[in-house]
Amino acid sequence: MNLKKIIVGSLVAVGVCTSGLFMQTNAQAATWHHGVPSFLKHSFYRTKLGPKYYILAGQKVKINARRYEGIRTHGSTLYFEGAQYNMTLKKCRYTKKGKLYTIKGKYDKSQTETIKIKKSSAKVLHVNTGNASGSERMTKIK
Repeated sequence: MNLKKIIVGSLVAVGVCTSGLFMQTNAQAATWHHGVPSFLKHSFYRTKLGPKYYILAGQKVKINARRYEGIRTHGSTLYFEGAQYNMTLKKCRYTKKGKLYTIKGKYDKSQTETIKIKKSSAKVLHVNTGNASGSERMTKIK
């Protein structure tokens, strides 16, 4: 009788140990937060200013376009302004993995866009909109 209890108990213990090996949970579950990260609120980040003038046929010609790309926020809306394109993401939500923030928002009624921001320091960000191959280095202005 005691031998039967020992065998059954050891089989149950082995079963519990092996089931723990096969039932692993995903430890990288992302939590999505509403709005924008707190370091972006009430601040403005931009790239280095481009030149005011360029030389055309030996004469200086003033550039009338925006000479930087920048990020500013208002509530849960993120404005990505640039010389090449402007993007407004409404109803933003974000997740954080280490120093990388992934921000998703509605660009259009049916289109969702993603911006990835790597926070290098308190004043420096590296921003990638996903459309370009590289990221833009942005510095905090205010």
